[in-house]
Amino acid sequence: MEENNWLKELTEKAKHDPYYQQCLAEARRLEPAFLSVRDTLPEAQRCALDAYISACEEMDHLLTLFARDITRERLQEEISILLQREACYAVLRQDVREHGPRSRSAGEWLDRAEREHTPEYLEMCRRFNEAARQIREEQGVEIPLIEL
Repeated sequence: MEENNWLKELTEKAKHDPYYQQCLAEARRLEPAFLSVRDTLPEAQRCALDAYISACEEMDHLLTLFARDITRERLQEEISILLQREACYAVLRQDVREHGPRSRSAGEWLDRAEREHTPEYLEMCRRFNEAARQIREEQGVEIPLIEL
């Protein structure tokens, strides 16, 4: 089902992309000449030509699916990193509010928080894991949870 939605979205994008439409028009312009040449071939050669073109089209389709999957995986990684950073910064901002702007560097705070599992760090992890679970439920995107 998800792939069908993705393909519908892709088709819609192609319908509205000027360069794709230009390429489509060019293919349509060239098609009669191609079919004319193809029709002059004996049946066996036509079948061989059609099979080769179909194999190339299937490879292109698979490359498109690979690109989608790679993009999805990279997006999941980026979302995970952003959520972790936001959670860290939220707790760091709280620390700065409570102890002043020069209380400790972000690296020092994070090292201490991870090492000592401060309540702030545990809360940050809880919020991160909660957000990651919500994304998984709503969008089916698997984001690695912070393990304690």
